[in-house]
Amino acid sequence: METFVGLDVSLGETSVCILDKNGTRIFEGKVASEPAPIARLIRKRAPGVVRVGRGSANRLQTVQDVVISAPAPARESSYPPARQRP
Repeated sequence: METFVGLDVSLGETSVCILDKNGTRIFEGKVASEPAPIARLIRKRAPGVVRVGRGSANRLQTVQDVVISAPAPARESSYPPARQRP
């Protein structure tokens, strides 16, 4: 099953949301902001990951490297920053 993963990375915890190809939420939770636990969660909950979207934080490059090197075909996706309210 194709899945899409959203990560909101902070220093202590990373919020994770996984959607199927129809946009239905199949998992939402938190994990320690360490590369190994994030990769384990993605491998377990989203084995058919197509794309990983992420927020920004200091540890992001390490997390990105681990997720992209995971056995599942994960790819990074960058989204434009949210618009500021006037």
